[in-house]
Amino acid sequence: MGKKIITIARQTGSGGHEIGERVAEKLNIPFHDRNIIDKALEELKLDKDEATDVDENVLGRFIDAFYNGYQRTYGMDNPYYMAEFGGTINAQTHKIQRQYIKELAEHGPCVIVGRSADYILRNRDDVLSVFICADVNDRIKRMMRVREMNEERAAHTVKTTDKNRRTYYEYYTEKKWGAPENYDIVLNVSRLGLDKVVEIIAGLYEG
Repeated sequence: MGKKIITIARQTGSGGHEIGERVAEKLNIPFHDRNIIDKALEELKLDKDEATDVDENVLGRFIDAFYNGYQRTYGMDNPYYMAEFGGTINAQTHKIQRQYIKELAEHGPCVIVGRSADYILRNRDDVLSVFICADVNDRIKRMMRVREMNEERAAHTVKTTDKNRRTYYEYYTEKKWGAPENYDIVLNVSRLGLDKVVEIIAGLYEG
């Protein structure tokens, strides 16, 4: 069976979002990124401005660890767990996102950026999982240009957002974020250039 779903994990500032958009446009298939978390926030009736990046909030990881420890001890169906805790916003958000990503994959060909989609869809044989990386200085420069940040702010954003993504991915998957063995291919934008990366991904999909 050929590949019909492309998942893209990425380092902050590597251009992963733009690459995903351009690949989807080139292949004429749907593109999904922020709309996945928006879907979860909508179902949870949370305000988007107040819940920005709730799925990658580091504090939530430690809070979730407490709930999951309780769940393992007493069971998810334990009435006390359900009544008193019911899972954190992060846990609920992840659950909705996970289900939505599976539905998107069932619906047809598409590009999905982030949200641990490569792991969520790991049991499908029609998924091309990609990790996008770049040299840190290039990533900082891109953040300065795209987000209109000064160098200090851009460097801080690259560092903290990567940390959040790593924590989120490793917490929910128990796999190492960015490890080559977890993806079909790892592409370095600094070495290849953004245009070439788009061409490679599209070629693998069509091949």
